[in-house]
Amino acid sequence: YNYVKGAMFPQSDTMAQPTEMPDPQKGLLPSGEQSGEVPALATQSPLVPKPPAAWAAAPASWFAAFWKAAKPLLNPPIVAIIIGLTIAFVPPLHKVWVAQKGPLTWLSTSLTRLGQSVVPISMITLGSNIYEGPGKKMDRATIAVMFAIRQLVMPLFGVALAVAFSKIGIFASGDALPPLVLMILGSAPTANNIIAMCTALSVGAVELSTCTFWQYLGFLGLQLMYIPLFLQVALSL
Repeated sequence: YNYVKGAMFPQSDTMAQPTEMPDPQKGLLPSGEQSGEVPALATQSPLVPKPPAAWAAAPASWFAAFWKAAKPLLNPPIVAIIIGLTIAFVPPLHKVWVAQKGPLTWLSTSLTRLGQSVVPISMITLGSNIYEGPGKKMDRATIAVMFAIRQLVMPLFGVALAVAFSKIGIFASGDALPPLVLMILGSAPTANNIIAMCTALSVGAVELSTCTFWQYLGFLGLQLMYIPLFLQVALSL
């Protein structure tokens, strides 16, 4: 045994000697490894399973990615539109909510009456935001760009949209009212429900009110030019 040990496993001063022998009463490993301390070499070995933290780096599912991208867009009006369209196009839900003597008709009627107060409340909120004037917290260039987009670019886009809808048959030929309404809505200032949402969330309410103040001020003069143009376009379709 000594001969084989000396020939095949010669003693060397450079060989690492164990600092602590295993104790049969305490365990098979030294105290450092017994306590859970993993040597650095073992953690770098490809045979050691990766920690659970690596699982977090795995790509998320398509639903999680879609929800992350769509969540910022789901404001209360959009959610209400989605729910309303779902009830309107699904016959069983339509019978439950809207049909006469339906089990939830009372709730639908109550929500309808509650929704009728949105416009007056929005006008009160708008007046409370702009009664002190435009304020001086925004740069003039920012106000000018937003005014140009809302009062100059969007009306032209509304005209182009009305013409396109008439060409593809969405608007009936000879009926000037739908394209006229579409063009007037395209030239209107920012919707009041957006201002109400910003006020309720305390995010950008003052800045949006400043821009809205100038939009309403310019809207009064620009409509004198837009209305004849809109009427001419609507009657020609």
